[in-house]
Amino acid sequence: MLKLIILTAGLVLIAIFVVIPLICFLYFLVLDIYLSRSLGKIFKREKDIVKRIIQQAELLKHEATDWVSQIILSNPNARESKLAFIIRSEGSEISVDEKISLNLHLNTKVSQRYLEALTDKGKSDPLLGAENIAKSYLHSKHKPEIKEDNDEL
Repeated sequence: MLKLIILTAGLVLIAIFVVIPLICFLYFLVLDIYLSRSLGKIFKREKDIVKRIIQQAELLKHEATDWVSQIILSNPNARESKLAFIIRSEGSEISVDEKISLNLHLNTKVSQRYLEALTDKGKSDPLLGAENIAKSYLHSKHKPEIKEDNDEL
């Protein structure tokens, strides 16, 4: 009888300390793999949307799409003005003389990296470029999907 109790207690302890944690580990491993694949697809779709918005706006050079989309996707809860500010201020700030030549207020944050990323169209109003891209992206989040140029309506 004592051997049966000890055997039962041993099996219960094995179940508690080995089998249940193993099942939990496998469950969370499968869940992690599933979520990383799902989130990867969502992130890729969002990144494609951001890149398309940047290209359609024609305010930033093609080389800037990666770092601008990274900023936008890294700040999912940012308001339009905050997102535009983060994009404009990425990198080292331009000099006071450059701000004056661009007719910007002296306290306006504009980085050298952002300024170099602007196209001629974007340089006509440097502040508007980041704001338009941020606005377009935030408005696209409320639409079910942005249609390609060749999609039928």
